[in-house]
Amino acid sequence: MPYCEAIVLEGLRFFMSNTFGIPHRALRDTTLCGYTIPKDTMVVASFFGMCRDPETYADPDKFEPMHFLENGKVTIPDQYAPFGVGKRRCMGEMMARSNLFLFLTTLFQNFRIYVPEGLPPPPEDPIDGATPSKNLSAT
Repeated sequence: MPYCEAIVLEGLRFFMSNTFGIPHRALRDTTLCGYTIPKDTMVVASFFGMCRDPETYADPDKFEPMHFLENGKVTIPDQYAPFGVGKRRCMGEMMARSNLFLFLTTLFQNFRIYVPEGLPPPPEDPIDGATPSKNLSAT
C-alpha cells in the first residue's frame, strides 16, 4: 500500500502544482532567502516552483511515485506543498489524500487498466484537468 500512497502524493505534486498561493503583503522591509522584499510588496507563492524543484525531486518533470518512497516507506519532504504552507495550509489535505487513496485503490482492486493491443500508449504530456484517454481500457 505504500506505493499507492506514493502515487497519490506524486499525482498531487505533479498535477496540482499549477496553482498559486493566496497573495500576501510584506509588512516591513524583509530579506528572505537572499532576496530583498520591500514593505507593502505583494508576495504570491509559486507552488509550481516548490513542487518541481530539482534540488528536492530528481527529474521533477517526470511522474515518478518513487519520489516519495525510501526503503519501502513513504517519506514526504518538507518542501512538499500542493496544499500550501504554514497556518493557512488547506485544512482539507488529509481528507483529500484519504479520498484519493481510497478511489485509486478501489480502481486497482476492481479493474484491470491496460492499453489495448495494437494501440500506442497514451501520451505522457501533462494536461490540466481530467481528460479521458482513448488509448486505455478498463475491464
